[in-house]
Amino acid sequence: MNNNIAERFKQARKLSGHTRESLACAVHTDVSSITKIETGGVRQPRNIERYGRILGVNPAWLQFGDPNPRVIPGYGG
Repeated sequence: MNNNIAERFKQARKLSGHTRESLACAVHTDVSSITKIETGGVRQPRNIERYGRILGVNPAWLQFGDPNPRVIPGYGG
């Protein structure tokens, strides 16, 4: 069950094929920032739109768990 941002974020990252390292590189951040999100240390990531685009998911789903995780074509890194 993916009822919080940490779980949804980790699920989206894995399904997208990204490692923490590759996602950090794509977003221009460090691995510790990704780890903090995935372990619940960050509840409102600053780059949620960018994460959603790179991971190929709806940023609203990523942040709030809105019903539709997928976004329009063209999203995804």
